Amino acid sequence: MRRFLQRLLHRLLRAVEPPPAGLHDTGATIARLRARGVRIGENCAIYTDFFSTEPYLVTIGDHVGISGGVKFMTHDGAAWLMRGDHPKRQVLPSPSATTASSARTA
Repeated sequence: MRRFLQRLLHRLLRAVEPPPAGLHDTGATIARLRARGVRIGENCAIYTDFFSTEPYLVTIGDHVGISGGVKFMTHDGAAWLMRGDHPKRQVLPSPSATTASSARTA
């Protein structure tokens, strides 16, 4: 019974905690993020699970790499700091989702 409980606890911890650096399975991370609503393109490598409280607002394009330690903040309340001085100002050009994509310069 004790062995069973240890294995169960180990599985639960693996599901909650990200794996140590260097042992990260980006395919599993991408599957978890897609299940939470993040739109992710093809051929991406994502080494972070931190996508704030509204991950469904984030869209990631094709061929994007995101390193560990990156945190996506969808709403942090910073816009409210400017509302007193600029009540009609929009922080983003439109109320659309944030998009990350790869870019090439010639």
